Formats: sequence, structure tokens, C-alpha cells
Amino acid sequence: MGEPDPGRSAVAALPVAVCLEPPLYDEVAGWVEQHLGWQVVTPEGPPSPALFLVAPARVSERDGPAVVVIDGVADAEAVRTALDAGALDALGWPEDRERLATLAERTGRPSTHGERTAAGGGGSTPHGRSPDHVQPGGPRLLVITGIGGGVGASTVALALAGLTAWAGHSVVVCGGDDLLALAGRDRWQGPGGRAVAALDAGAGQEIETLAVAVPGVERLRLLGDGRPVRRVAGWPADLVVVDAGPEGDGVAEDADTEELAGEAAVPGRGSGSRLRVARPDGRLVRAPRTGDPLVLVGDGPLSRRAVRGERGRNAVVSVPWSARVGVAGVRGRVPGALPGSWLAALRRLLPVRGSSPPTSTRDGGARTS
Repeated sequence: MGEPDPGRSAVAALPVAVCLEPPLYDEVAGWVEQHLGWQVVTPEGPPSPALFLVAPARVSERDGPAVVVIDGVADAEAVRTALDAGALDALGWPEDRERLATLAERTGRPSTHGERTAAGGGGSTPHGRSPDHVQPGGPRLLVITGIGGGVGASTVALALAGLTAWAGHSVVVCGGDDLLALAGRDRWQGPGGRAVAALDAGAGQEIETLAVAVPGVERLRLLGDGRPVRRVAGWPADLVVVDAGPEGDGVAEDADTEELAGEAAVPGRGSGSRLRVARPDGRLVRAPRTGDPLVLVGDGPLSRRAVRGERGRNAVVSVPWSARVGVAGVRGRVPGALPGSWLAALRRLLPVRGSSPPTSTRDGGARTS
């Protein structure tokens, strides 16, 4: 099908719900993802769909902009019926599919191709806040580690950050070049999160200058260099997510949650939080037990039921590893192209409504504040 071409649409990473029956669903969903760079989500989200692609009989069921997709030719009568029912338009598939890009612009969704933010002298920024805006007490902090390398910790970090940003909160993610590549950004050059953190009071202005935006996700920015960030007081964000790397490599251990949270805890919310990501294999068995919430990615020798039974049902969230997740990473479109069902599974850990990271409990379970 070829590489996605976001330039063909003024709306990048548009969340779209495809409400069609197979095999038409597969054709339409695959095409809008591959050729338009849109994100196919469930009708319920997250994130909430900005556009619904529906069958003729279902247009009135949708509470949002809808385009009727007809398998075959859309004659004048079909188009008139769709418009009378409240649809933006009706198109025949596949003959009229190129019109989807222009139709999407009528949803009012802004283009979100991200570039480096421009330095500002206290004025508003593309992220909807001024460099002087600082969360009282500092932003909330979430440190994510992997039990072994290649388990999906960076993907989970970007997914949780995306959920929070889609809910209207400002998020900064600190990580290495692998994380930047997942989000479609180049290798990091210059000072990164660790250097910015050392500036204390001057960190806010530097973040607005250095941070890079993520295409398709407003309010989400990235800082590179891959080293753990210890202080986030004064950062202009509601949440800072640190992708601390695999446990056991000397990097994750350096990112101690208590020290990280010392200056960043929000009054009344407790200290910063730590989240672990693992595959259900021997590395999880050998890893030290902690009371931190666990994201279990994909399948392996260990059954998910057994892991939940041992560690507590509320302490474990399972997400599948699918081809769509892998393709999103290879093409640099995380979190925008992650399946909606995958994001929904993680929503337990980081509720969209309150956007509060999970905190550990003494019995090993996860709770949200």
C-alpha cells in the first residue's frame, strides 16, 4: 500500500471511527491509516473520534461529523439521502476515497504536524500556555521502566502521555533516541532533559525552546538525551513522563522515584509514581518484586491469569502486541496510530478524566488519585 503520506491531508493523525462491516471495514480502515496517516479508534475512544465513516443506515446514530461510505458507486439519490440525514457527504468506495482528505478538513480539526517550538518571551505558545505557566508545586511525575530491553516501555510511555494530552493536559516526555524515533522525531541534538532540569527556575523557558512536538497530539512534547531527569520543579507541564530504560542497566536504577518526586510532588497527590513494563516471560520471574503497577505486553510462557493471580488483579494491566502496534512504531507514528483498543486498556492506569498517574499501594495494587 505504500508509506503513509500525511502531506495529502491537512489533518494529521485524525482520530476516525470506521463503523462499517467487513470486508469493507478492513479496506477502509487500512487505507485511511496507510495513505492518510489517520488513527482508527473505537466510537467510544480514546481519543474521541473527530470523524465517523458509516454505512448509509447508521448515519443518524453518530453524535459527530459523519461521512457515508457506500460499497460501489454513490449515485445522486444516495448522496441526497445521506445529506438529508445529516452526513457531511456520501462517497463510493473505492472510486471516491481520495475525497476523504478534503472532507476531513470540514471537521474543524487543526493540523498538528509538530515542529520544534519557537522561543518566546513570555507569550503564548503552540501548546496553549505561556512559558511562565507552572503547575503549582510542580508537575506530576511518572517514571516508566522496562523489565528487560525491548518489552515496549517506550511505547507505553508515549501512549500514557498521549492519553493525558488528549484529555487537555500539557505533557513532557523525557527519553532517548529510540523513544523519539517511535514518535517520528530525529535523533536528539544539543542539551536535553537532564541539562534542563539543572536550570531550576530557568527550566520553563528552555523547555519551550528545546522541546519538540509530536505530530497529531497537541500539548505533548519530547525532550531527548536519554538520561534520567531528577528534578522537574518549574517545568511548564501538568505531567512529566520519564522513560528510564530497562531495569538492570544502571540507568533505570539511577532514576529513583523518591528523589525524582522530591521537588515535583503535587500537594495532596502524594509522591511521584513508578510503572513497570514487562513481557510474560522468564525476565518477569527473575525480576525483584515491587509494589508498582505492571503493564504486561503481549503473550509469552507465563499466562496473564497466573501473573494477575500472583501479583493482584488490580496491579496488572495487559495489552496485546499486534502488527498494528509494530507498524506504528516502525513508521514513527506513536501514539497517534496506536489501536484505540490498545489505548483503552491503558486508560485504567492513567484515567483520561483526571489524568492522574497510578501510585503504588502497600499490597502491590494500583490506585489512581
